[in-house]
Amino acid sequence: MDEVGVGGYLAIKKIMEQNHNNKYTALMQLCCDVYNTQSPEEITPNHLIDHNKSALIVEARHVAMFILKEYSTLGWSQIGRIFQKDHATVIHAHRVIELRVATNQLLIDTQLFYQLEQKAVKILDDES
Repeated sequence: MDEVGVGGYLAIKKIMEQNHNNKYTALMQLCCDVYNTQSPEEITPNHLIDHNKSALIVEARHVAMFILKEYSTLGWSQIGRIFQKDHATVIHAHRVIELRVATNQLLIDTQLFYQLEQKAVKILDDES
């Protein structure tokens, strides 16, 4: 997998600086950890903001966006900025994950998705 460029690293750094408790970075890492159970190569938070089109990375990115929209107060555009995407991409990701969950078509086990979701809620609830 291609590594993310300097711009990607700067984006992650900016996210970490803006969020003193790093909850968004922690959420991205959680998604990576779950999707790494299905991946032959390690997925990192940098891959989630990259333009990588690998199915596992795309779905991990979409799940992270979905969870942020469902369980945080962030708007579509704010989530897009975290991932260096526009708001329409976040809306698309949300719809895709809703459909895949409803039809049991995730690349990971649905039960694993729900466990990820529960852990993510705890991360996002630790605001302050």
